[in-house]
Amino acid sequence: MPFDDLSSIDLNLLINSNSWQEKYRLILQWSDLIKPKVILQKPEALLKGCEVDSWITSESIQNRHYFLFDSQSKLIKGLAAIILVQLNGKNPEFIRNWNEQEFLQKSQLQKHMTPSRNNGLMSLIGYCKAV
Repeated sequence: MPFDDLSSIDLNLLINSNSWQEKYRLILQWSDLIKPKVILQKPEALLKGCEVDSWITSESIQNRHYFLFDSQSKLIKGLAAIILVQLNGKNPEFIRNWNEQEFLQKSQLQKHMTPSRNNGLMSLIGYCKAV
């Protein structure tokens, strides 16, 4: 199954945006980079802790991890895209040491998200860091 090309995501646009509306627009725009993956939609790939059905799996190629993700929600796909662009193709040590709190603080995402969306985002990050 091909991996999503997230290379067009410029996280500086998100971090430097002053309005939630602009951040939201970027997240929805980037959600289109996560292509539907019906083959991934199996119970064993269901992301626990996410209110909306979302699926994730990973593959290791030459000690680099690549994540495949799909969701029924555009917003969740967009949030996944901004996390996965930072982690896809990285080695396990980088992923484990990635400082998600620093990124979330700089991007101010959690400030505008509902508790359930925040829980889903943290579940995604937890899955990635556990590889």
